[in-house]
Amino acid sequence: MAEAKPKPLFFIVLGLVIAALVIYALRGVLFPAGADDPGKGVRITKDDILQAAGIEADDANVPTTVSEYTYVAREKLPPVQQASDYEPLRDRTPCPIPEPPFGGPVAAK
Repeated sequence: MAEAKPKPLFFIVLGLVIAALVIYALRGVLFPAGADDPGKGVRITKDDILQAAGIEADDANVPTTVSEYTYVAREKLPPVQQASDYEPLRDRTPCPIPEPPFGGPVAAK
């Protein structure tokens, strides 16, 4: 039988993957970040935080916020009306272990 060799498309895709990984590894050198890169080297001082205290306006019409809660001391759930076919497990075993079809060793019971 002849040995199976990769097709030329495999080598093309492999070369593209390797080139992409090399470019990704060298992205800081090939594509340097500019001096005006947002978020780089920004220092937040305590004065900045104090000045930003009222940036978001309070909105009373937010649908996900409830301003008044009512406490319910205790409620009982109604009894289940449908029948269930639940049967407790016999001998606390989840299921019987079937014999293997090939006659091999049986798992411990």
